[in-house]
Amino acid sequence: MRKFSSCYIYAFNRLLEGHTRENLKKQLKKVFNLNSRYCGDAVLKAQSLISACKERGKNPKKVVFGGRPRSYGICKT
Repeated sequence: MRKFSSCYIYAFNRLLEGHTRENLKKQLKKVFNLNSRYCGDAVLKAQSLISACKERGKNPKKVVFGGRPRSYGICKT
């Protein structure tokens, strides 16, 4: 689960940079040593988060991963 979460955040950041789904899927398999199903799901989940942010009119670059304590820590700094 921890590897998948890291893979998901990595995929999210690479999608914001403009990488394609297929190239990203191959890259994730090498970096995180996960099978293609998990890598594909991480990319799909990241794409859905980006589209949800855009749908709500929010900036996807301002997404905070890690829950409420982490977001409070970022807001204070």
